[in-house]
Amino acid sequence: SEKGFNVIGIEPAKHPAAVANANGIETLREYFDSTLAKQIARERGNYDLVTINYALANVPNLTDVLLGAQMLLKENGILNVVTGYHPDQFSINMFDYVGHDHLTYLTVSDLDRLGTKTGLRLINVARVEHKGGSLVATFSKTVSGRKKSNSVHQLLQREIWQNCKSAEFILNLKLRIETQKNHLENFIRKQSISTMTGIGASISTTYLSNYLEINHLIENLFDDDERKWQSFAPGSGIQVLPLASIQAAHNQFSILLAWQHSNRILDRLTDL
Repeated sequence: SEKGFNVIGIEPAKHPAAVANANGIETLREYFDSTLAKQIARERGNYDLVTINYALANVPNLTDVLLGAQMLLKENGILNVVTGYHPDQFSINMFDYVGHDHLTYLTVSDLDRLGTKTGLRLINVARVEHKGGSLVATFSKTVSGRKKSNSVHQLLQREIWQNCKSAEFILNLKLRIETQKNHLENFIRKQSISTMTGIGASISTTYLSNYLEINHLIENLFDDDERKWQSFAPGSGIQVLPLASIQAAHNQFSILLAWQHSNRILDRLTDL
């Protein structure tokens, strides 16, 4: 927008849409689907670029959303999708992103198939480390004539080798997670831990502490995000306090629930 591009945002949530509009980014407070895409294309024309960042796994009708994105593109336009990549996330036991807000867990083969159904061609993919493993997927319209890059073929082959669409892949994840849970239970018992502090307050840390069945041991949660201070974790009611105040806690043990950010948090604790 600052460089003079014609930019429009689509965001169904009231507050984020208001913030975007207040910052000069025209944003429609709507759910995106093919019906809205037709309306935008009719009233405003088509676009060189459509982006869907960390939202595709949260929508109930993937086909309709991708069809809408295709309708908005110019003939040589690009659709860029960033989404969690569960073959990578699950390979490091990251099950704590599995929750009610994620309706699908996407692979390259899923995206390739969905593109074919909606007049799109998956032309490039890249694995990135964000969120424990994410995928940047680039589509063009099928009619553009662009070809798939080697990156698409390579990751499709890798997924076959991983067997990541199988029940066995998920059952192995379950076994590894249960093993870690048993390790923690044994540690708590051997150390006679009656209370501890928890570091990290988020959806994923709530899922993790519930699964580990340790909420009754956690006295407080500590987090650097001031928007969470003096709030309470859902279900357990554990209060969230500033991380800087963890020195005042009298617990001998802390559990790092936000383990995906362990290096950064450990550096922060060293500074404190």
